[in-house]
Amino acid sequence: MRNEMMHRPVVKPELVEYMRTKQKKLPGELGA
Repeated sequence: MRNEMMHRPVVKPELVEYMRTKQKKLPGELGA
């Protein structure tokens, strides 16, 4: 189940928003 979710090309809007927020807070760790 975990592998299936990880390889899924579709990303939930909530996850996208979470990742964007994390990038703004931690740009150094993401290397962005």
